[in-house]
Amino acid sequence: MKVWDVVIVGAGPAGSTAASVTARAGLSVLLIDKARFPRDKPCAGGVSVKSLHEIGLTPPREVIQREITGLILGGPGGGSSGGHSGFLIRHPAGERIAVTVRRREFDAFLVDLATAEGACFRDGVEVSGLEERDDSVSLRLATCGCPGYSRPDYFRPGHSQPVHSQEEGITARFVIGADGAMGRTAALSGLRRRWRRFELGLGIFVEVAPGEASPEAFQLYCLPGIPCSFGWVFPYRDSVNVGLGASALFSDRVIGTFHSFFGHVKTLWHLGEPAGSPTCYILPAGGFARRIATKRVLLAGDAAGLVDPFSGEGIYSAVVSGRMAGEVVAGALRGDLAPGQASREYQRACHARLTRQFRLAMIMSLMSGYKSATGFRLVQHDPGITENLVRLMKEGDHVYRRLLWWHLQCLPVGLLRVAGINRQGTRK
Repeated sequence: MKVWDVVIVGAGPAGSTAASVTARAGLSVLLIDKARFPRDKPCAGGVSVKSLHEIGLTPPREVIQREITGLILGGPGGGSSGGHSGFLIRHPAGERIAVTVRRREFDAFLVDLATAEGACFRDGVEVSGLEERDDSVSLRLATCGCPGYSRPDYFRPGHSQPVHSQEEGITARFVIGADGAMGRTAALSGLRRRWRRFELGLGIFVEVAPGEASPEAFQLYCLPGIPCSFGWVFPYRDSVNVGLGASALFSDRVIGTFHSFFGHVKTLWHLGEPAGSPTCYILPAGGFARRIATKRVLLAGDAAGLVDPFSGEGIYSAVVSGRMAGEVVAGALRGDLAPGQASREYQRACHARLTRQFRLAMIMSLMSGYKSATGFRLVQHDPGITENLVRLMKEGDHVYRRLLWWHLQCLPVGLLRVAGINRQGTRK
């Protein structure tokens, strides 16, 4: 029986990046995914410039839906002062800050990069069993009759029960679990049995005809009904993705708030009618203390709970953690690290580069709280805040430390300025 150097479970951005890194290092790599590719994936579809920098190249034109060069911020009620106008900020004009993609094409593009480096790819295959030994990992693979994704039990990994057939056993020296928040690798390896509700965010979206929505700007909206939440409108070639992100602690409010928000932006931009029901998905917030590696099993991306708790962005940390997991495994198999050291080094690297930043991001998210009219006027009258929102899409390491320090310095002056404006308005 062939022993693979590394088996990577899940062919999203984290798994495909790890496959590219390890295959480029000369390792024998098997990348598997339970869905048949190309497959759809619930996602808003925004890919920041910093994510593209981590990937190392820009996707081909046919993969990119739109180039994003601007940012529209909508206040409570959708407008710049509670009305319906909104406002557009470009930083600077013509400079790309992100792109939008459909995950069907984007993930297939990343898989093609991995196979071009020499990785083997098998779709329609799921891990049904895993046993870790001192020098290897034994896996049971089964042909999966689940072509896409199903409605999840939000808090329990390995929730789905697809029809399996033709089980086979394989052996790997390392396993990288990149099979998402509800993947089975975390549970089978004993790294995580279930999520806690406060660790999760919920996303909900629909795609509709674009109407008069800007084809080159991200739109972000304050939603006063749910703490630490926001709405978005992201442009595609022939449609827009309208969605909402919020903490799972407020899951009972999400559907009602989403329908209210969608009704508003639909009227504001003359959007089309949705073709079907909204799609829901979960986002495991980064920043919590978690064990994400055993001696020979490493979790990456959403499977490790590495999603930015302020912006909701997951692709950047998926690519970063996939790269780090691949580099650590390659180092261990070269003899630079012992297996036990490899898991500790990976945990340390994720903490240093991602988890620390996510804890600061969590503070910023909690500071924002309810998106009140006063808070929105503060953004409106201080261009530096919108500059910093754009920096989140362009910069990776240490960005939240700089942003938090900047806000702590500028917030008192900004609040006094807004209070003065409010008093002047009251006198009039």
